[in-house]
Amino acid sequence: MKSYTVLLEICKFKSKVFNSPALITSKTKVEEVLEGFSQRERIYHGWSLFQLYIHQSATGISCRETVAWGIGSGIIPPWASPHTSAYCNSRKRLPEGPTKKIMTSVGRTIEQAADKRCRPFGRDVIVVDGTSVQLPDTEANQSEYPQPRRQKPGCGQPVMYLVALMGLGSGTILDVACGSGSGHERALFRELWPSLNKGDIVMCDNGFCSYGEFAKLLERRVDLVMCQRYNSLENKETIEIGRGDYIVIWERGNQKLKWTDRDKLSEHLVVRAIEFTAKRNDGMEVPMILFTTLLDRKRYPRKKLIELYTRRWEIEVSFGDIKTEMGMELLKCKAPERCRCELYIGLTAYNIIRGVMLDAARKAGLPARRISFKGTVQRIITYFNRSLFNGDPERTYELLLKHLARDKIVERPGRWEPRKIKRRPKNYGHLSEPRKSFIHATLEP
Repeated sequence: MKSYTVLLEICKFKSKVFNSPALITSKTKVEEVLEGFSQRERIYHGWSLFQLYIHQSATGISCRETVAWGIGSGIIPPWASPHTSAYCNSRKRLPEGPTKKIMTSVGRTIEQAADKRCRPFGRDVIVVDGTSVQLPDTEANQSEYPQPRRQKPGCGQPVMYLVALMGLGSGTILDVACGSGSGHERALFRELWPSLNKGDIVMCDNGFCSYGEFAKLLERRVDLVMCQRYNSLENKETIEIGRGDYIVIWERGNQKLKWTDRDKLSEHLVVRAIEFTAKRNDGMEVPMILFTTLLDRKRYPRKKLIELYTRRWEIEVSFGDIKTEMGMELLKCKAPERCRCELYIGLTAYNIIRGVMLDAARKAGLPARRISFKGTVQRIITYFNRSLFNGDPERTYELLLKHLARDKIVERPGRWEPRKIKRRPKNYGHLSEPRKSFIHATLEP
């Protein structure tokens, strides 16, 4: 799949390659998914709105700038109003379900196009992790996604918690589940199980590792590589098969599960445990242990599995790209269903950008993680606004890929980035009561 066809369609240029059946984000495919979105032809009908919304999510610009860009690029007619009310009202009508379908389809299409060299052991590896985004402080958002309990009412933002599936081959988001309240990541993960295919390898941290998850995913013929506490081998029957490598008999136990019948699970599981020590750049050694269902030592060597798990951090980098570089840490819509739709559109834009990075990496024979996400966004905006694009779009895209491949990210294995900042914040206090009450109190004589 050539990701530049997505960009050409979004920029309202025509080419024969748009007829590619594998291109899920072509105009025809989007209009099929958004069928029934609008009962009549509008300035902001399905395809035009989709192009504008994608551009806004990828660049983080305002609605006013988006409308101006749409007029300037010919997506909407020049006589259209420069005001944003029509555009914002059209975004409110965008259906949530089909929008998510477009996001997952784009992610799957790009992941399937990833080079076989990007697939460890020749299999699809899916990384799972959770994160959160903040929403505008409205009554509707607070009702469905309330702020953390430790904050006083009116002094915090509603928080939407997410669990996402990321394809390790391309870095695209394959599916996402949204919920409220911290500590429910496992429940959200279970909502994503239908998106996992037979033969997938799922990799995640100890927040998702439990007997129930192992047993149920094995029934789906899905293998797992999960981190556990270093003392998790205590009270378990083990057979040493190599240095720091064990076969473990994991008993079911008596713990009750709310989401499934414990008695229907296998009485015991045969898994593999791998002990190793991770050394950080600060010199500190961290003992870790991996639990996995990949039992074959020859096909899945201990060293290769440890190297694979170190790549779990790539989903954290992807969350940083989405929340920081694309500005999605705080969404902008005032209703929960609109916030979810905004999230899906933003993830679609993210997946398209990852597709361009994958093309550049393939052209240069590099892993996709060596291509800069921020650099890709900046170059897309620059290259596809130049007059050169009008004359020869394919040549422009090839030049874009060439320059992206030359601007490689330096490999820094074992890099340690503590969550600390050097620059001091300004000396402003925090609200201890709602802003309206605070203003009224200060105005009283």
